[in-house]
Amino acid sequence: MLELIKPLKGNLVFYFLIFLSLLSWYVIFERLIYLLRFKPLPDSWKEVKTLLSVKNYEGGYELLKDEGGISQLFLKVIEAFLKGQGKEKVEEVANLYAKRELEKLEENLNLLYAVGSLAPLVGLLGTVFGLIKVFSSFSLSGGEEAFKLLSRGISESLTSTGLGLLVAVPSITFYYLLDNLISKRAKKLEEALNELLNLLN
Repeated sequence: MLELIKPLKGNLVFYFLIFLSLLSWYVIFERLIYLLRFKPLPDSWKEVKTLLSVKNYEGGYELLKDEGGISQLFLKVIEAFLKGQGKEKVEEVANLYAKRELEKLEENLNLLYAVGSLAPLVGLLGTVFGLIKVFSSFSLSGGEEAFKLLSRGISESLTSTGLGLLVAVPSITFYYLLDNLISKRAKKLEEALNELLNLLN
């Protein structure tokens, strides 16, 4: 593999593709770690539901106060309810904080898709420039040396396209895998919030 990309060293396209690769793997690992740590439900969700089901709203509120993370979203909703705000206002609070959590989950995901879309085009651009250079040199050479130059040049140019695809494939693959993980966690959060709103009504 290293032998294949060795001829591209010193090429601006090569360095840009390496940058895109590093960027995509940073986003992949950062999002994976965040999503695996993310809990769509409070730790004490079962206990909170039990308290809310018997109209002990203050008890549920107090239980969530000592927790961090997603529990703060549920806390804000119960807080709005305890302040005597109407049903629509409480739902508005729930939707607002849920939207913020979703934005956090999806952070940098579009960047991953952009890298996956851009990398093959950058690789193709490197191939086109490489072929232009090869044929320009070919026209100035002759005989057997010209054909050797041509075959070597085409090989190096196509390597640029291959490297672009090598960057794009994991980027697009992980984009869809991460998107699926986000959808599952968002659905779980949405279901829990709907359950909370029903318990408060």
